[in-house]
Amino acid sequence: MKPVFPTESEVTLLLSIPFLIVARF
Repeated sequence: MKPVFPTESEVTLLLSIPFLIVARF
């Protein structure tokens, strides 16, 4: 069975999305 926890790369990507949205304004 694969672990349910997301990988560090996925966490980093999810955390970077809000900053990218804010940077556009």
